[in-house]
Amino acid sequence: MSIIKITTSIVLFFIVFNSPVWATEVSGKMIAYSCSGCHGTDGQLASPGNPTLKSQPADDLEEKLLRFKYDKLASSIMGRIAKGYTDTELKAVARYFSLLK
Repeated sequence: MSIIKITTSIVLFFIVFNSPVWATEVSGKMIAYSCSGCHGTDGQLASPGNPTLKSQPADDLEEKLLRFKYDKLASSIMGRIAKGYTDTELKAVARYFSLLK
């Protein structure tokens, strides 16, 4: 095999496996879109039954989401929603809402 073919193969390997398609980083903003129906697009919906998520401490939100997920906190819908996400994803969305000002 020529040096050009080997070099091309190595370059292509790194292009393919370093592309965003293979990325595993969790986007809290992306997950937050699924919250917008009840909590508003910015985490703040003026509704008595839906708490504001915007600017809440990340640790508090994460704890509450994990409690919903593991049936430690009673809810009508949040437990079912939280179970659809990994703990890492719940942490990411909690962090995202905490940074909104």
